[in-house]
Amino acid sequence: MVVATVLEGAPRILTMDCLERPAERETADNEPSYSPSGKKIAFSTYDGNDYEIWTIQLGGGGRQQVTDNGADDNAPYWGSQ
Repeated sequence: MVVATVLEGAPRILTMDCLERPAERETADNEPSYSPSGKKIAFSTYDGNDYEIWTIQLGGGGRQQVTDNGADDNAPYWGSQ
């Protein structure tokens, strides 16, 4: 499960293995969307000027910026592959 929330005054994305583990902090961002393979999460984050889309590996790491423009990029989704 992936959940967007606010912790300690900052937006966070949490993942949780519903069978075994408690929630783990993945990013300080929002609007999470699982990839079709379940191996990555896309999310939006504010870069100081506007919102951009990023991805991260499900277990953390591999953070990669997807968009970089002057418009707000929100609500990421994965197209069919």
